[in-house]
Amino acid sequence: MGGRIDVHHHLIPDFYRRALGDAGIRQAGGRQLPNWDVEGALELMDLLEIRTAIVSISTPGVGFIEQPGRAAELARELNDFTAAMRTERPDRFGFFATLPMPDIPASVAEAQRALDERGADGVVLLANNRGVYLGAGGQDPLFRVLEDRGAIVFIHPAELPGLRSTGSSPSPPISCWTPPAPPTCSCATGW
Repeated sequence: MGGRIDVHHHLIPDFYRRALGDAGIRQAGGRQLPNWDVEGALELMDLLEIRTAIVSISTPGVGFIEQPGRAAELARELNDFTAAMRTERPDRFGFFATLPMPDIPASVAEAQRALDERGADGVVLLANNRGVYLGAGGQDPLFRVLEDRGAIVFIHPAELPGLRSTGSSPSPPISCWTPPAPPTCSCATGW
């Protein structure tokens, strides 16, 4: 068995696939949703000599569900499912918890539960959820909870909100925040 650890290993349990399908979502990141099950994941891991996979869901997370209570329920179900995978095969699986973003109070509650009670290895946050980007106002309570626990935060890209290009006309302009240039360092290491 190889010593690789895959920290970008997505899962699509049947109940999540059904929730996506009920919302008319059949693709993620421009690709058809692949078939997925635990046995197939283990076979692929063995083939690629991956010792452990830290599983998480991909875009669109649970943010496609506009009813906050239902999004939080699906996040809990996903976190319980992945915690059970890890309990059954601690040698092969870990997990990044799903949070019901952009609902900050529900995300705080689920982060606390997943990290403190379910033993999540960290959390996965999409770069945006329904057009609300990480770092937007009001997210400090979540980041405090994550910081207090020293949580690993896996930031995953997400599709940008807005109009899609049909190919017949240019896409509308996208404004993006550009961070300021990092301070220069004159230290001996040269970075």
